[in-house]
Amino acid sequence: MKMESQRLFGSLRQPEYTGENRCVPCTVVNVLIAAVVSGILGVASVSLMVVSFALFLGIIYVRGYLVPGTPTLTRRYFPDRVLRWFDKDPAPAYAIPLDGEDGLDPETVLQGAGALEPCPDADDLCLSTEFREAWYREIDRTDETTAEQTVAEMLGVPASRLSIRREARSYVAYADGEKVGTWVSYEAMVADVAAQHVLRDRIADWGDVPVEERSGVLRGLRVYLDQCPRCDGSVALTTETRESCCRSREYLVSECANCGARLFEMNAAKVE
Repeated sequence: MKMESQRLFGSLRQPEYTGENRCVPCTVVNVLIAAVVSGILGVASVSLMVVSFALFLGIIYVRGYLVPGTPTLTRRYFPDRVLRWFDKDPAPAYAIPLDGEDGLDPETVLQGAGALEPCPDADDLCLSTEFREAWYREIDRTDETTAEQTVAEMLGVPASRLSIRREARSYVAYADGEKVGTWVSYEAMVADVAAQHVLRDRIADWGDVPVEERSGVLRGLRVYLDQCPRCDGSVALTTETRESCCRSREYLVSECANCGARLFEMNAAKVE
Protein backbone atom coordinates (compact mmCIF):
# COMPACT_ATOMS: atom_id res chain seq x y z
CA MET A 1 0.00 0.00 0.00
CA LYS A 2 2.83 2.34 0.92
CA MET A 3 4.69 1.58 -2.31
CA GLU A 4 1.51 2.13 -4.34
CA SER A 5 1.06 5.52 -2.69
CA GLN A 6 4.67 6.43 -3.46
CA ARG A 7 4.25 5.41 -7.10
CA LEU A 8 1.05 7.46 -7.33
CA PHE A 9 2.79 10.43 -5.73
CA GLY A 10 5.72 10.05 -8.12
CA SER A 11 3.48 9.90 -11.18
CA LEU A 12 1.67 13.09 -10.17
CA ARG A 13 4.76 15.04 -9.11
CA GLN A 14 6.25 17.50 -11.62
CA PRO A 15 9.85 18.40 -10.61
CA GLU A 16 10.05 21.06 -13.34
CA TYR A 17 7.37 23.09 -11.49
CA THR A 18 8.11 22.24 -7.84
CA GLY A 19 10.91 22.65 -5.34
CA GLU A 20 13.52 25.14 -6.51
CA ASN A 21 11.77 25.29 -9.90
CA ARG A 22 8.43 26.32 -8.44
CA CYS A 23 6.81 29.23 -10.25
CA VAL A 24 5.83 31.55 -7.40
CA PRO A 25 3.33 33.65 -9.45
CA CYS A 26 1.67 30.40 -10.61
CA THR A 27 1.42 29.15 -7.03
CA VAL A 28 -0.08 32.41 -5.76
CA VAL A 29 -2.66 32.55 -8.56
CA ASN A 30 -3.65 28.91 -8.12
CA VAL A 31 -3.99 29.16 -4.33
CA LEU A 32 -6.32 32.13 -4.83
CA ILE A 33 -8.35 30.15 -7.38
CA ALA A 34 -8.48 27.20 -4.95
CA ALA A 35 -9.72 29.48 -2.16
CA VAL A 36 -12.47 30.95 -4.37
CA VAL A 37 -13.67 27.55 -5.62
CA SER A 38 -13.59 26.10 -2.10
CA GLY A 39 -15.53 29.11 -0.83
CA ILE A 40 -18.23 28.47 -3.42
CA LEU A 41 -18.41 24.80 -2.42
CA GLY A 42 -18.64 25.94 1.19
CA VAL A 43 -22.11 27.32 0.49
CA ALA A 44 -23.31 23.71 0.27
CA SER A 45 -21.15 22.31 3.08
CA VAL A 46 -18.43 23.61 5.36
CA SER A 47 -16.79 20.19 5.49
CA LEU A 48 -16.79 20.06 1.67
CA MET A 49 -15.05 23.44 1.63
CA VAL A 50 -12.33 22.26 4.01
CA VAL A 51 -11.76 18.97 2.23
CA SER A 52 -11.72 20.52 -1.25
CA PHE A 53 -9.30 23.27 -0.21
CA ALA A 54 -6.94 20.72 1.36
CA LEU A 55 -7.14 18.62 -1.83
CA PHE A 56 -6.46 21.63 -4.03
CA LEU A 57 -3.44 22.63 -1.93
CA GLY A 58 -2.12 19.08 -2.16
CA ILE A 59 -2.36 19.15 -5.96
CA ILE A 60 -0.60 22.53 -6.09
CA TYR A 61 2.13 21.23 -3.79
CA VAL A 62 2.71 18.08 -5.85
CA ARG A 63 2.23 19.45 -9.38
CA GLY A 64 3.10 23.12 -8.96
CA TYR A 65 -0.29 24.37 -10.11
CA LEU A 66 -3.99 23.48 -10.14
CA VAL A 67 -5.26 24.94 -13.42
CA PRO A 68 -3.73 23.23 -16.49
CA GLY A 69 -1.41 25.45 -18.52
CA THR A 70 -0.83 27.95 -15.70
CA PRO A 71 2.97 28.39 -16.24
CA THR A 72 2.47 29.22 -19.92
CA LEU A 73 -0.47 31.53 -19.25
CA THR A 74 1.36 33.30 -16.41
CA ARG A 75 4.47 33.93 -18.52
CA ARG A 76 2.37 35.18 -21.40
CA TYR A 77 -0.16 37.43 -19.67
CA PHE A 78 1.56 38.74 -16.53
CA PRO A 79 3.42 42.03 -17.15
CA ASP A 80 7.19 41.73 -16.89
CA ARG A 81 7.27 44.13 -13.94
CA VAL A 82 4.89 41.82 -12.02
CA LEU A 83 6.91 38.71 -12.82
CA ARG A 84 10.08 40.47 -11.67
CA TRP A 85 8.53 40.95 -8.20
CA PHE A 86 8.80 37.19 -7.75
CA ASP A 87 12.37 36.79 -9.00
CA LYS A 88 14.64 35.26 -6.36
CA ASP A 89 17.53 37.55 -7.30
CA PRO A 90 16.07 40.47 -9.27
CA ALA A 91 18.66 42.39 -11.26
CA PRO A 92 19.06 46.01 -10.18
CA ALA A 93 17.75 48.62 -12.60
CA TYR A 94 20.41 49.78 -15.01
CA ALA A 95 21.34 53.48 -14.79
CA ILE A 96 22.19 55.13 -18.10
CA PRO A 97 25.12 57.58 -18.08
CA LEU A 98 23.30 60.68 -19.30
CA ASP A 99 26.24 63.07 -19.38
CA GLY A 100 28.00 61.66 -22.45
CA GLU A 101 28.78 64.17 -25.19
CA ASP A 102 28.41 61.71 -28.06
CA GLY A 103 24.91 60.52 -27.16
CA LEU A 104 23.87 57.02 -26.24
CA ASP A 105 25.27 53.92 -27.86
CA PRO A 106 22.25 51.59 -28.28
CA GLU A 107 24.27 48.40 -27.91
CA THR A 108 25.87 49.61 -24.66
CA VAL A 109 22.48 50.56 -23.22
CA LEU A 110 20.87 47.28 -24.28
CA GLN A 111 23.69 45.22 -22.81
CA GLY A 112 23.46 47.17 -19.57
CA ALA A 113 19.73 46.47 -19.42
CA GLY A 114 20.28 42.75 -19.95
CA ALA A 115 18.59 42.79 -23.37
CA LEU A 116 21.71 41.79 -25.32
CA GLU A 117 24.48 39.38 -24.49
CA PRO A 118 27.32 37.70 -26.40
CA CYS A 119 26.05 35.00 -28.74
CA PRO A 120 27.01 31.51 -27.55
CA ASP A 121 28.21 30.40 -31.00
CA ALA A 122 29.31 33.58 -32.78
CA ASP A 123 31.34 36.74 -32.23
CA ASP A 124 28.27 38.94 -32.07
CA LEU A 125 25.44 40.03 -29.78
CA CYS A 126 22.11 38.23 -29.38
CA LEU A 127 18.91 38.81 -27.43
CA SER A 128 19.10 37.30 -23.96
CA THR A 129 16.54 34.55 -23.42
CA GLU A 130 14.92 36.37 -20.49
CA PHE A 131 14.56 39.64 -22.39
CA ARG A 132 13.27 37.93 -25.54
CA GLU A 133 10.53 36.17 -23.57
CA ALA A 134 9.53 39.40 -21.81
CA TRP A 135 9.55 41.35 -25.10
CA TYR A 136 7.38 38.85 -26.94
CA ARG A 137 4.96 38.66 -23.99
CA GLU A 138 4.43 42.40 -24.35
CA ILE A 139 4.14 42.10 -28.13
CA ASP A 140 1.41 39.45 -27.76
CA ARG A 141 -0.74 41.67 -25.56
CA THR A 142 -0.25 44.93 -27.48
CA ASP A 143 -3.40 46.04 -29.32
CA GLU A 144 -4.14 49.30 -31.16
CA THR A 145 -5.36 51.06 -28.01
CA THR A 146 -2.31 50.03 -26.00
CA ALA A 147 -0.04 51.00 -28.89
CA GLU A 148 -1.51 54.51 -29.18
CA GLN A 149 -1.37 55.14 -25.42
CA THR A 150 2.24 53.96 -25.22
CA VAL A 151 3.32 55.98 -28.26
CA ALA A 152 1.88 59.06 -26.55
CA GLU A 153 3.89 58.20 -23.44
CA MET A 154 7.05 57.59 -25.50
CA LEU A 155 6.72 60.92 -27.31
CA GLY A 156 5.65 62.88 -24.25
CA VAL A 157 2.32 64.11 -25.62
CA PRO A 158 -1.22 63.66 -24.25
CA ALA A 159 -3.02 60.71 -25.86
CA SER A 160 -5.98 62.98 -26.63
CA ARG A 161 -3.75 65.05 -28.94
CA LEU A 162 -2.17 62.09 -30.70
CA SER A 163 -3.31 60.37 -33.87
CA ILE A 164 -1.58 57.58 -35.77
CA ARG A 165 -2.23 57.14 -39.48
CA ARG A 166 -1.01 54.83 -42.20
CA GLU A 167 0.65 56.69 -45.03
CA ALA A 168 1.87 54.64 -48.00
CA ARG A 169 4.00 51.94 -46.31
CA SER A 170 4.63 53.85 -43.09
CA TYR A 171 2.78 54.53 -39.84
CA VAL A 172 3.01 58.15 -38.80
CA ALA A 173 2.14 59.72 -35.43
CA TYR A 174 0.82 63.29 -35.34
CA ALA A 175 0.30 65.59 -32.37
CA ASP A 176 -1.98 68.53 -33.15
CA GLY A 177 -1.31 67.98 -36.84
CA GLU A 178 2.49 67.96 -36.48
CA LYS A 179 4.45 64.83 -37.37
CA VAL A 180 6.16 63.50 -34.24
CA GLY A 181 7.05 59.90 -35.10
CA THR A 182 7.36 57.48 -38.02
CA TRP A 183 7.64 53.68 -38.28
CA VAL A 184 8.25 51.60 -41.39
CA SER A 185 5.25 49.39 -40.51
CA TYR A 186 2.62 48.70 -37.88
CA GLU A 187 4.68 45.69 -36.79
CA ALA A 188 7.72 47.90 -36.20
CA MET A 189 5.59 50.22 -34.05
CA VAL A 190 4.27 47.28 -32.01
CA ALA A 191 7.83 46.05 -31.44
CA ASP A 192 8.88 49.48 -30.16
CA VAL A 193 5.82 49.83 -27.94
CA ALA A 194 6.43 46.43 -26.35
CA ALA A 195 10.14 47.14 -25.89
CA GLN A 196 9.26 50.47 -24.26
CA HIS A 197 7.33 48.61 -21.53
CA VAL A 198 10.13 46.13 -20.87
CA LEU A 199 12.98 48.66 -20.89
CA ARG A 200 11.04 51.05 -18.65
CA ASP A 201 11.15 48.39 -15.93
CA ARG A 202 14.84 47.63 -16.46
CA ILE A 203 16.39 51.08 -16.86
CA ALA A 204 16.11 53.35 -13.85
CA ASP A 205 16.17 56.67 -15.73
CA TRP A 206 14.61 55.56 -19.02
CA GLY A 207 11.99 58.32 -18.82
CA ASP A 208 14.73 60.97 -18.53
CA VAL A 209 16.38 59.96 -21.82
CA PRO A 210 15.55 62.39 -24.66
CA VAL A 211 12.91 61.07 -27.07
CA GLU A 212 15.29 60.93 -30.05
CA GLU A 213 17.84 58.88 -28.14
CA ARG A 214 15.21 56.51 -26.76
CA SER A 215 13.91 56.03 -30.31
CA GLY A 216 17.44 55.20 -31.44
CA VAL A 217 17.74 52.51 -28.78
CA LEU A 218 14.37 51.03 -29.75
CA ARG A 219 15.30 51.01 -33.44
CA GLY A 220 18.59 49.34 -32.58
CA LEU A 221 16.76 46.65 -30.63
CA ARG A 222 14.47 45.94 -33.58
CA VAL A 223 17.49 44.66 -35.52
CA TYR A 224 17.53 41.60 -33.23
CA LEU A 225 13.94 40.50 -33.87
CA ASP A 226 13.92 36.91 -35.14
CA GLN A 227 10.15 36.41 -35.26
CA CYS A 228 7.55 38.71 -36.77
CA PRO A 229 5.61 40.66 -34.12
CA ARG A 230 2.25 40.11 -35.79
CA CYS A 231 2.14 37.44 -38.53
CA ASP A 232 4.64 35.14 -36.79
CA GLY A 233 7.11 33.36 -39.01
CA SER A 234 10.78 34.17 -39.43
CA VAL A 235 12.47 37.48 -40.18
CA ALA A 236 14.53 37.80 -43.36
CA LEU A 237 17.49 40.15 -43.72
CA THR A 238 18.09 41.32 -47.31
CA THR A 239 19.61 44.19 -49.27
CA GLU A 240 17.77 46.54 -51.58
CA THR A 241 19.13 48.93 -54.20
CA ARG A 242 17.47 52.32 -54.56
CA GLU A 243 18.11 54.47 -57.59
CA SER A 244 18.01 58.27 -57.67
CA CYS A 245 18.73 60.70 -60.49
CA CYS A 246 22.49 60.59 -60.04
CA ARG A 247 23.42 57.55 -57.93
CA SER A 248 22.25 54.33 -56.31
CA ARG A 249 22.29 53.31 -52.66
CA GLU A 250 22.25 49.92 -50.97
CA TYR A 251 19.89 49.49 -48.02
CA LEU A 252 19.84 46.75 -45.41
CA VAL A 253 16.23 45.64 -44.96
CA SER A 254 14.63 43.38 -42.34
CA GLU A 255 11.13 42.12 -43.07
CA CYS A 256 8.68 39.41 -42.06
CA ALA A 257 8.94 36.41 -44.38
CA ASN A 258 5.22 35.54 -44.12
CA CYS A 259 3.58 38.95 -44.60
CA GLY A 260 6.34 41.20 -45.94
CA ALA A 261 6.02 43.74 -43.11
CA ARG A 262 9.24 45.74 -42.71
CA LEU A 263 10.87 45.97 -39.32
CA PHE A 264 13.72 48.30 -40.21
CA GLU A 265 15.67 49.62 -43.18
CA MET A 266 19.11 51.22 -43.00
CA ASN A 267 21.64 52.68 -45.41
CA ALA A 268 24.17 49.84 -45.83
CA ALA A 269 27.02 52.36 -46.00
CA LYS A 270 26.31 53.33 -42.37
CA VAL A 271 26.48 49.76 -41.10
CA GLU A 272 29.81 48.86 -39.50
